Amino acid sequence: MDALDPQSQRENQRVRVPVEEGLTVEGAVEHLVGAARGVVQDQVELVRLKVESSVARVLRGMVGLASGSVLLLITLVVLVMAGYAALPLHWPPVVRLLVVAAATGLLGAILAAWGVHRMRAEPETERGVTS
Repeated sequence: MDALDPQSQRENQRVRVPVEEGLTVEGAVEHLVGAARGVVQDQVELVRLKVESSVARVLRGMVGLASGSVLLLITLVVLVMAGYAALPLHWPPVVRLLVVAAATGLLGAILAAWGVHRMRAEPETERGVTS
């Protein structure tokens, strides 16, 4: 056996696995149940960690969305004011306000209709996939 290379020596060695004396079916089932319980506990912990991570990510996104919405609202107010100021000065203020309100309302109605349409659309048509 000394003449064999190390690879051949490893192939010829027997692997011994320790086996408990008096192993019973009940013991094997208990061991299997314990192992399954451990796997389930690990999976539950993994899901908990994923949920925590997702919640944190969503909360950060909501903060950004809320901040951006406030800034967009301020921008809209400034644009409406600019639209009012851009209208001819010989028009009465009430007429200028009505023109600005009508334009803003029309834009809002179009955006709301688009949003409702998107919410009712099937997921496949949203991504441009047709059946």
